[in-house]
Amino acid sequence: MNGPLSEMLTSVFGAVSDLHALTLGHMVARAAVIYVIGLAVIRLGRNRLLGRNTGFDIVLGIIVGSMLSRGINGAAPPLATLGAVLCLVLLHWGLSSLAFHSGWFDRLLKGRRESLVEDGQVQTETLRRAEISSQDLHEALRLVAQIDDPGQVRHAYIERNGRISVVPRLRDEPRVFEVAVRDGVQTVRVELA
Repeated sequence: MNGPLSEMLTSVFGAVSDLHALTLGHMVARAAVIYVIGLAVIRLGRNRLLGRNTGFDIVLGIIVGSMLSRGINGAAPPLATLGAVLCLVLLHWGLSSLAFHSGWFDRLLKGRRESLVEDGQVQTETLRRAEISSQDLHEALRLVAQIDDPGQVRHAYIERNGRISVVPRLRDEPRVFEVAVRDGVQTVRVELA
């Protein structure tokens, strides 16, 4: 494409074939155009990328950021960069839609929450698998629910996005303890109100 339009685009955005000749003005023009078009393409993702909900969303954010920067600094042609970003966002949108309609695919793609505390009892095996120390759990209980004692927690989960959520025990909710004594003695159930 040779002509007045091609010459004007080259003067504003720089030549695709001569990346070392890009000036500050070329980079600024590329940055502005790629930012506006990139933001429009990201909005097609319907806020999933912006919400950074799961690893599934974070990976897309990293790849898209890397690709857009290559279009700005001249390491890749701007039009091809925007096309590839559009393709990734549409793929992400399609996989998100499939995950919405299929529970097993949703769990495969985004994982599932796991219980850290159940009725005041710390689930040590889950802590080990999630590589969460006891100190990390206590810190999360304090930060999320202002609780220092796991015994005051009805449920605590590590959510699919890696955050810890806490459902505190109600103040008037009874606490149940089961005490087992060996050598033929039955289990005793104690309920404290």
